[in-house]
Amino acid sequence: PLYGGAITCMIPSNWLDLSDIRQVPDHQECFLSKDDNSLLVVEILSREDQVSDSSCAAFFFKDLAEHNGIQSPDDIQFQDARLPAMTMDSSNSITNDALIANAAAGDKNAVSVCAGIGFQNKIAMGRDFDPEGHSRRHLQEMKDVRVDLCVLRLKEQGTDMLVTLTTPVPSSVHPNESIGTMPQTMSPILNQVVSTLKIRDWGLFG
Repeated sequence: PLYGGAITCMIPSNWLDLSDIRQVPDHQECFLSKDDNSLLVVEILSREDQVSDSSCAAFFFKDLAEHNGIQSPDDIQFQDARLPAMTMDSSNSITNDALIANAAAGDKNAVSVCAGIGFQNKIAMGRDFDPEGHSRRHLQEMKDVRVDLCVLRLKEQGTDMLVTLTTPVPSSVHPNESIGTMPQTMSPILNQVVSTLKIRDWGLFG
């Protein structure tokens, strides 16, 4: 369960809930893979009304890159992913039955889904500061990462729910070499999270 049970979804059982070992912002839920250090983050954000659905995934990908300290456009590569729109059904689950939206037009709980895949180069891995507040930048390992992201846009609730999976790229594979063969669909992990997500308590959004 996420956010005290207000949202549920299927997350691999062997992933670590980072809130068990360090402080996580209230608007985030963070999970770490024990196998490859992939990081799954679910965030509840205020809706970016000025951003269209068609450019929403790219907007949040760029925002994440800037947060990661990337300044050069040469260090990011992005493309939209093919993920059909979905809506909430009567059980408050994001429907994924043949990926066909089935909620009635005008449903107050309708959701627009936007997705994208990309690479971000030279990302500092690990925490920026130690528990005493001292910088750890000089100790951090620089990695290239693959980013799969999905934005669930809840217009009536004034919310953009961002689900991001960041996976370190093996040192033997450089993003510039793999961009041409980038898959058109999201990672199976992110697909599982999004397709099983249920909103149990709409009061979460105020």
